[in-house]
Amino acid sequence: MGKGSHVLRFALYLILGFLPSFLFVTLLLPHGSPLENYINFLKDYRNSWWAWVCAAGIIAVSYLFFGFIGYMKNPQKKSGKKAALFTLFLLISVILALILTQAYLYGKFLMGSDLLIKLSLDKDNLFFLEKENQELNLKISASMNPLCSAECQYSFVDLGSNKIIDSGSFNITPIFSKTKTYTLNKTKANEAQTLALFSVKCRAEKTRFCYTRAEEVERTELITLNYVSDKEQQASNWSAVCCFDGACAKCCHNNCSDKNYPVIFLHGHSVNKALPADYSLDALIKIKNRLTKNRYIDAGAMVTNYEREDPELLGKVNAPIAVTASYFFDVYKTKEGEEITVPSKTESIDTYAIRLRDIIDTVKYRTGKDKVIIVAHSMGGLVTRRYVQVFGDSNIEKAIFITIPNHGIDGKVRDYCAVFGEKSTCEDMDKNSIFINKLDNSPQPTFPIENIIGIGCNMSSETGDGIVKNSSQFLDFAKNYYVNGACNELGLEFFHEEITDIDKYPKVYEIINKTIRSY
Repeated sequence: MGKGSHVLRFALYLILGFLPSFLFVTLLLPHGSPLENYINFLKDYRNSWWAWVCAAGIIAVSYLFFGFIGYMKNPQKKSGKKAALFTLFLLISVILALILTQAYLYGKFLMGSDLLIKLSLDKDNLFFLEKENQELNLKISASMNPLCSAECQYSFVDLGSNKIIDSGSFNITPIFSKTKTYTLNKTKANEAQTLALFSVKCRAEKTRFCYTRAEEVERTELITLNYVSDKEQQASNWSAVCCFDGACAKCCHNNCSDKNYPVIFLHGHSVNKALPADYSLDALIKIKNRLTKNRYIDAGAMVTNYEREDPELLGKVNAPIAVTASYFFDVYKTKEGEEITVPSKTESIDTYAIRLRDIIDTVKYRTGKDKVIIVAHSMGGLVTRRYVQVFGDSNIEKAIFITIPNHGIDGKVRDYCAVFGEKSTCEDMDKNSIFINKLDNSPQPTFPIENIIGIGCNMSSETGDGIVKNSSQFLDFAKNYYVNGACNELGLEFFHEEITDIDKYPKVYEIINKTIRSY
């Protein structure tokens, strides 16, 4: 074999080694030259180390593989050398498999698959009308890299008196779940209702084989503890009280402020369609948590199950609730009456708007309020606008939008959207789609809209948040605010997502808090 053949073969090895990471970077970086982006990526060793390691492994295995094929064609070689070469080839193949497994896990981490905590309980509402004691069962489970574990802190708090019922810590893995059981009893003789909040906060432990941002993930469940029926309250002239944050007052029954409208937090489009729908519930969690420190009640995640409970159970305490919700879930009942929740991210924005109607109706039913406030991020704003277009705006008091593609997406963001996201929603968000055209030509809502626009990232001809351009976010019938940020495309960190981190961008929370509380 000549020298030229060796050079060509080595060039082929290089191409095979770097091709997977080149395709990965080309698909994920929406702007600029693919070759220039890839070279800059390789220079950034903090983010590209896995690409170098995989390339080295692929080149080594390719070299041994073709060498082994050539060796097998030469019968004059000794069998001992043949066995040794085969053993070496097998060993490197195993090492490469381990490297590729690690690269796969790291790739999933980059695409948002980090730590997901699930919290479920057997009852949302406890009634003590017939029994002195009630039992409550909770289950906590985790989804993450199978080589990871997480350290969790939990607390169970009586929100009426601000007293801790139970607290502690535990470690959790993807294989084993945790359960907690509590026996609760009536507290005060004249108390009609109190609220209890179970919260669990977990942080994955970073190790050599566990890729994680080590960010805290939280799940909460709000439980109502009901001691007196409506008839008994009416007969006693509403002498029974409901307590919250250490203060007690007569329970609400169409006699409290109509301004305590519940706040619904809506997520955006799921960048990675392979992720469970539950990940979307974490999108605006920092904003909700900050709000609930200022006399808002954390109602956890809302599921459309109001048919199973009495109305207004979350409206007896004279304080507004804040709730996360997802239009990625469908709920139906079996013939036996069992309620089944089915996650689905493959629908159109029209379908999501119908689910938003169910969410709004559920929140209104459970709180007794006639309107809600919407805080929506990204595609959640399009879902909200489509809901208004189809069902009207009488159920919404006001809306706050955060980096919404109001006039659609284009360029490489549009081209690559369906590669990792869902095809139907990506087609809807195309700036030339019928869906966007209908929204642009629909009557403007009658309720006020505060529109937060992310800028600071270079998006070819104009600025934006790295995903949505400034011109697409702008709404001429809304009050527009501009927040400056930056994108680290090589690290797959886009301002479009980072803007919801109010520790980094406090202006976002200032706008939301001021808007919600301005009456």
